[in-house]
Amino acid sequence: MASKKIIILGGLVVVAGGALFALDHFKKAEDVADDGLTYVDNPSEYVDDRMQKPLDIDESVAFVPIEVPDFTLQDFNGNTFTKENLKGKYSLIYFGFVNCPDVCINSTDGLNQAYEALTPEEQAKVQVYYFSFDTGRDTPERIKDYLSAFNDKFIGVSGYGDYKQQMGMLMHSFDIIADKKLVNGNYAFSHSNHSYLLDPNANFLTQYNYQTVTEHPEKIVEDLRHIWAKQL
Repeated sequence: MASKKIIILGGLVVVAGGALFALDHFKKAEDVADDGLTYVDNPSEYVDDRMQKPLDIDESVAFVPIEVPDFTLQDFNGNTFTKENLKGKYSLIYFGFVNCPDVCINSTDGLNQAYEALTPEEQAKVQVYYFSFDTGRDTPERIKDYLSAFNDKFIGVSGYGDYKQQMGMLMHSFDIIADKKLVNGNYAFSHSNHSYLLDPNANFLTQYNYQTVTEHPEKIVEDLRHIWAKQL
């Protein structure tokens, strides 16, 4: 599936060739976020990202790898989803929410560009996941509809309802911040914007900032091929 073009028109976000999402209850991020956590329109603010480590660890860089804990959530088909489901392939993981007006869409599209740049043989080694931290609205069905606009090979994971605490625990492990903001009687989030790469044993390898994913998705492809070349 080719990458989708993202068009923002007033209160609507259109994913060309895919679904249409109404966002009339949400203002732009700068109107609701007062803590500078994300929803940042200027990508240059992501350039100096000290949490983005190289795959070949540089001992001079202060960096603590993420320990992926055991967890129980549900996938977008309503099936139980645990850490074991992350094993067997390289995982690219993004945390977001369906009603996000811009950065989540752009990040998912960037991951799709990276995925589509891989050969079919390489794609078979990789799985892209979209974890939604909107535990009050993003049901498995809603996440599935959302991802259908990007790539039908992506898997959505939900913390809806009874899984709320498990999602909170997982977000804490990944150092994800999602600050809920009330907007015209509804809510949105100011949130962290990283994508994470895990190995086939669900061990953390590296993470990518917003600018890398949205402007240089080829970096992800290069890293994966670098890993695979070392295995030969």
